[in-house]
Amino acid sequence: MTHEYISGANGPKSFVSKSPDLQKLINETIHLLSALGLPIQGRTARRLERTALAFLAVVDLSASGRWKEAKDLDTPRKLLTREIIRYWREHFDEDVSDGSYDDIRREDLLHLDLAGIVSTDDATKDQNDGTRGFGLNPEFSEIVRTFGSKRWETNVQTFVAKHGTLQERLVRPRNLATTKVVLPSGEELSFLGGPHNQLQKASIEEFLPRFGNAAEVLYVGDTATKYAFLNRKRLTELKFFDIQESKLPDVIAYSSSKNWIFLIEAVHSANPISSERRHILTQLLEPCTALPVYITAFLDKATFRKFSSDIAWETEVWIASDPDHLIHFDGEKFLGPY
Repeated sequence: MTHEYISGANGPKSFVSKSPDLQKLINETIHLLSALGLPIQGRTARRLERTALAFLAVVDLSASGRWKEAKDLDTPRKLLTREIIRYWREHFDEDVSDGSYDDIRREDLLHLDLAGIVSTDDATKDQNDGTRGFGLNPEFSEIVRTFGSKRWETNVQTFVAKHGTLQERLVRPRNLATTKVVLPSGEELSFLGGPHNQLQKASIEEFLPRFGNAAEVLYVGDTATKYAFLNRKRLTELKFFDIQESKLPDVIAYSSSKNWIFLIEAVHSANPISSERRHILTQLLEPCTALPVYITAFLDKATFRKFSSDIAWETEVWIASDPDHLIHFDGEKFLGPY
């Protein structure tokens, strides 16, 4: 039976340009993941395609009809996000830049990772650590390798009866230890624990009151969800770029008295506001009526030193361990747009 989640009629250009065999394989992958409870409703065709391609790269399945050869962590088979990009280029004719490795982790692997289908090779590493390798969880190997066979549906039913659905697994992070974050408006958010979210909390509760000129928070991301907080109406009024863009910083705040929009990136293990990142954000912000102020936040000086050579000129650095001070990277004025 053919399962068509993406077709030539509704598919993005990237999908339409692929061979019929690869299109079939992508749709098979989406069906497999959907049967295991991965949420697909409301996701764009391109996002479904990229999730499928990320999964196929992880299991090393680049041609149709070879599900029984899918590899897992025990094979062993694990890929860094940068290696997934190279796999896409070689096998799927995907024109993806090297700088997109963070998008792979934040977007394309997110639900696969949270659901447990794809696991990291080292659970002790921070979620933003670029050295985390990803592979198929051996717990799911039999289901994946028997896809398309007569016993596949039986295997899925048996697995779900024993372990529950993956939709239920996605709820589990809500039961983990959380961190309360208080916005300047007084509204409270709950983040999952971890150094990255602790740094976001500090950026909101310590940086903004000191340097934000009464800024209101318009967006906050979370390691478990892209939109922990979102004031879409206010961002639209400011003509901010499409909120679906994967280049979003961790925190966006707006000072009406200054007409400044703060773009704060909380860096624990990757992705400071580099020259390339600043250039991309500046282009995206051309229609915006507010003036951008770029901030890279670190927990401590030791982490800052690791990334100091990557920081873009005409940006600011804030270190949570020294909250009353800023490090100014050039420009004609201190803390402000250029």
